Amino acid sequence: MALNKLQRIGIGCSILWIIGITPYYAKVELQTIEKVGAEQYAQCMNTPGARTDFCNREDDIYKASFNDDQLVSNAAYHSLFQVAVAWLLGFGLLRLYRRIKGSRS
Repeated sequence: MALNKLQRIGIGCSILWIIGITPYYAKVELQTIEKVGAEQYAQCMNTPGARTDFCNREDDIYKASFNDDQLVSNAAYHSLFQVAVAWLLGFGLLRLYRRIKGSRS
């Protein structure tokens, strides 16, 4: 099965998108996790009668519940979803263009 020029370009762009955006999503997700963890830690420390060792232990448990593989796989899932939506949108627009072009002839 031979691919036309637009299909080859689309496949190349999809691969570049996945390779480029996955690390970005993983970084953003890690920053969000760290921000939430810092907020929870600050809230724990601001609680009257809070013990530092308890707050530190809770913070460590929270951070340990996330690992790098989980972050990368979540980010890859998000980028693959976007590629699938882009391909469906592209095929839909191409079909609409051909339908409009065909009705004018």
